Amino acid sequence: MTGEGSESLPVLLVEDDVEERWLLSEILRSRGHTVTVCESAEAGLDAYREGLHPLVVLDWVLPGLSGRDFLRAARSLPHGKRSVIVVVTGKEEPTVLREVLDAGADDYVAKPVDQGLLNVRLTIAEREVRAARERERAESELGRKRREIQALFENLDEVFFSVDVLEEELIQISPAVRKVLGYDATELKEDPALWRRLLLPEGRQVLDRVSDLPDGESLTLEHSIDGSATPGTRWIEVHLKPERNVDGRVVRLDGIASDVSERKRSQEELASRNRELLTLHRISELTLEAKSLEQAYDDILGEISRATGFPIAAIETYDSVRERMVISAARGIPLPEDGSSLAIPLSETLTGLVIRTGRPVVESDARTRSEHGHRALRKLDLRTYLSFPMYVSGEVTGALTLAHQEVVPTDARLVRWGGSLANYLATFIDRKRSQEALRESEHRYRALAERLQEANQELETFAYSVSHDLRAPLRTMQGFAHTLLSRFGDELPEEGRDYLRRIVASGRQSEELIRDLLTYSRLSFEEVQVRPVDLNEVVQRTLEQLEADLRDAGARVEVEEDLPRVQGHSSTLIQVLSNLASNGIKFVPEGRKVRLNIHQEDRGNRVRLWVEDNGIGIPEDQQEKVFDAFERLTQTQTLPGTGIGLAIVRRGMERVGGTAGVQSTPGEGSRFWIELPKA
Repeated sequence: MTGEGSESLPVLLVEDDVEERWLLSEILRSRGHTVTVCESAEAGLDAYREGLHPLVVLDWVLPGLSGRDFLRAARSLPHGKRSVIVVVTGKEEPTVLREVLDAGADDYVAKPVDQGLLNVRLTIAEREVRAARERERAESELGRKRREIQALFENLDEVFFSVDVLEEELIQISPAVRKVLGYDATELKEDPALWRRLLLPEGRQVLDRVSDLPDGESLTLEHSIDGSATPGTRWIEVHLKPERNVDGRVVRLDGIASDVSERKRSQEELASRNRELLTLHRISELTLEAKSLEQAYDDILGEISRATGFPIAAIETYDSVRERMVISAARGIPLPEDGSSLAIPLSETLTGLVIRTGRPVVESDARTRSEHGHRALRKLDLRTYLSFPMYVSGEVTGALTLAHQEVVPTDARLVRWGGSLANYLATFIDRKRSQEALRESEHRYRALAERLQEANQELETFAYSVSHDLRAPLRTMQGFAHTLLSRFGDELPEEGRDYLRRIVASGRQSEELIRDLLTYSRLSFEEVQVRPVDLNEVVQRTLEQLEADLRDAGARVEVEEDLPRVQGHSSTLIQVLSNLASNGIKFVPEGRKVRLNIHQEDRGNRVRLWVEDNGIGIPEDQQEKVFDAFERLTQTQTLPGTGIGLAIVRRGMERVGGTAGVQSTPGEGSRFWIELPKA
């Protein structure tokens, strides 16, 4: 008997009784786990210190150190709180069982061991281990999201300008004004009303505020601009530093204007995520307080309806035997007066598509769909209709449905949010049913609430840090270095100019890093639709993008003719091949002519596309590491690059359902490959 949806785990078994030890180890191995067996607490602690065992089965009464001693010592280790520990005890007195739990155990089983009950307890423990691993993966994902937001905030494009306050004249403005504000410098200088509106939105009030500033301080303003020159609304941040004459009067303003639209959008997205987290927290509290599923449904659906703005919310369960959806709990949908559920054939509801495809359904006018044919649904006159699959153990067991009688705008955020709610509800329902069947004690709910609250507090702390502490020192450094070099370069010695050029070069390198980070993040979160793609066209467009680099390197490129069609995403594959070919151009020993060979290998129902170069090669022990972000070979440290290019390749292939790898011989070259299903 293997654990439900379980994976093989390293399990530590500490038991001194020979027969019990044999029985417990056989049960654990039958569930697919690798078991380390110890006869004493001392030996068990030694084994536990050597490596993390996510699951421990511990006898309470042992020779020498007791089970209590083991628990206290294990929980004090850095990784001790990450394990689920199940105690086996021959004493069922309430005081003993309380001691077991107070000592740090997660669960217990009484002796003699009932195999059925033990398997139930192990199933619960395995779920807790999986939940802990999911939390670790979520924390890793949160770290990537933090880097994405930071990259979005650090916009390096800025406009530098100076204003003569006495003459109310724009003295100078940098060329970046076209990109940031949508106007040429000449247009602004010739139109005083225009530059005042864009750079000094508060008019004369700005001068009053600047005049009141203490010496050495600057003023920061933020405003939005619209117009034909700047499609859509853009947010501009202006930093103003006054220059005074000997009388202390402000005679000049030096300023920096930056487009902070991405930052504003990121802040709005962050606020939206915080609202979603707050809703999840409220729902979690409702689930913890409920004594049954029926009691929780109404409050949960009410919270979902309030948070999403949809007056109609329903939890539908799939009846696979009768091929129908059963609505047993709903907000805004009248249920039968006798208290029974509303059953709808699968063919008469859009939710049937969710069950068949396993994907969400988003419809802006349900009245036009033939699948929306049941009389109870027609009577509601629904327009906007969203339904999200609820998965349990990899199977769609039901759906969370949101609906509105008006047309409501639906974007990717709402779809993602609805999917998250459905996943959460599916997890809750599965857990609640298991808890009801196993009569789990209330302390597990309190522990879950505390963990969720801690996670929310950590996320809120992160949100505060992102909102208030991130700045853009790099863009300021590069901007002032440019200005200093252009305006005062002739007055500096050659060494000083060299330092400035190095600063500018470092800024460009950082800009490349941020661009790669944005690409990597976009591949992580951007929606990718896989469809048939012509590899001939992908390779041709890739080589066109790299034409200048190939020409400068004097590269010889050989491409196999008549490449097949595959299932993929065109722009993602172009990005992937561009990165592989760029590596072949950059990482070549001095004096060696660049040579690239692109060809395909038929692998049954899949195609492997090879990109071979004659570069420096990759040592065997580093061939897998090079696909990790920021991983660079020792021999490439002095060569250009950000260390993210091959990470983009791996992530891009994952998003389109493909794989990537490399075969390489140091000093001779590398053979990179990507593999995709045939179209």
